[in-house]
Amino acid sequence: MQNSCWRPQPLPSNHSPLFAPVQNRPTIKTGITAITLAVLSAFDEHTKGN
Repeated sequence: MQNSCWRPQPLPSNHSPLFAPVQNRPTIKTGITAITLAVLSAFDEHTKGN
């Protein structure tokens, strides 16, 4: 069997300059949708109260 030098790289933490989410993926789209709906819901609750 061949001896390999491959070793897994440690994952960067959230506040590391090496951390970056994969762009144009469902994660970012879902996050933007969730934040937008939260803001719209907050405004809707505010207008219902007045």
